[in-house]
Amino acid sequence: MNRHNVTDSTECGSMTPDEPPLHYIWMAEGENVPIVLIHGFGSSIAGWHPFMPVLPTGHAVLAIDLPGHGRSALGDNVSLEGFAASVATTIKHAGLLTFHLVGHSLGAAVAARVACNVSSAARSLTLISAAGLGSEINKEFLDGFTSARDEGTLEHWMQELVADPAWITPAFIRATLKPRREPTFNAGQALIVEKFFPGGMQKISIRRDLERIAIPTSMAFGSSDRIIPAKHLLDLPGSISLHVIDDVGHLPHIESQDRIAHLLLQAIGSSGTGCSSQ
Repeated sequence: MNRHNVTDSTECGSMTPDEPPLHYIWMAEGENVPIVLIHGFGSSIAGWHPFMPVLPTGHAVLAIDLPGHGRSALGDNVSLEGFAASVATTIKHAGLLTFHLVGHSLGAAVAARVACNVSSAARSLTLISAAGLGSEINKEFLDGFTSARDEGTLEHWMQELVADPAWITPAFIRATLKPRREPTFNAGQALIVEKFFPGGMQKISIRRDLERIAIPTSMAFGSSDRIIPAKHLLDLPGSISLHVIDDVGHLPHIESQDRIAHLLLQAIGSSGTGCSSQ
């Protein structure tokens, strides 16, 4: 496998990736420029499994657990800048010199901040249901989802994530519930909500990041997103490819896998770096 291609400040700048590496997994091998996947709040690397079969072939794929998620410790810097620094450190630790970034929800905001870094080697950016574009977020969902400790309650709140509840399978629910048996995990999730979404409002913003990013960028929202409204796409820079997908909720990469894979492929193609030079 060729891996060599391999604050809440709202401005791009030099990021010092001095946070310890996060847990990550190589989910696919390939000779083309690697794809880096960054999941959303309350998820983990496992949340990308349904999306893997439709990813462009020939690319190595690296998935990262955000701080306080999966097998990654939360750390001391619970902020967008801190999360982005940890992701940047992890990408460097994995040996990637250039890569395509894909992020979902909170992970999309983190991906945008990583790409905004003046020293970033990101070649394209695909953002799905991105946080950080406006102040609104579903407070009832955040409170209910974060506090759910049994399958029935968790199923109720997870169904808010999708337009078609059939996507919320028993296996999906059990996988999401599993880490909640650990008190430290639950405390960490509550702290993330407090820091990023206090009082049910989004504290973070990536709008100025997006104004400064000069790589091909695609952004997708579901028209039926009940967590973050699709209207947050309004007034974004004209250079960004914007897409609203009908009858899809907060998980377009699960509910509309082929469409998101197509957008990613377009972004990769526009970057002119789909394949490595070796």
